[in-house]
Amino acid sequence: MGVELMYYLPVLGVVGLVVMVAKAMWVSKQDAGDANMQELAGYIAKGASAFLKAEWRVLGAFAVLARCCSRGAPSLNGYRTTPTG
Repeated sequence: MGVELMYYLPVLGVVGLVVMVAKAMWVSKQDAGDANMQELAGYIAKGASAFLKAEWRVLGAFAVLARCCSRGAPSLNGYRTTPTG
């Protein structure tokens, strides 16, 4: 079962990308709405951008911290992960 799954995963990834492109094209063809709806959409987009910026900042800090903490930690098999010397 595991070997067959290895061949299905890339195919399913491509299918997912095709579905995503089709949905994005459908959404972009929809009417943008009246001025009030467009103004509201602008506020939502601005808030989403601010959230993602803050999220990436926290994720970046976590990645740096995790890298620094794991730098000298021994690996699971008992050998050091960093060269000595």
